[in-house]
Amino acid sequence: DTYSSLELQYKMTKAILAFQNAAQKALEAGAQLEDVVNVQARSDLMRSRLVEGFVDRIDEMIEAMEAAIAACVEENA
Repeated sequence: DTYSSLELQYKMTKAILAFQNAAQKALEAGAQLEDVVNVQARSDLMRSRLVEGFVDRIDEMIEAMEAAIAACVEENA
């Protein structure tokens, strides 16, 4: 994003890769794709990028997203 700081770009890339890794693990463990993609924590993370203080909170939001994705496996067990 042209208007984002380098730090924000880095953190967003980190979030995207975290989603990819968590989603891959969950899908391999039996989670449904629709459940993984529609995790609310993922949507919150992506929408919050324009909110002040986002850079400071992104690591916590990534952890919440990873936990929510992991829970998708348990729902389908």
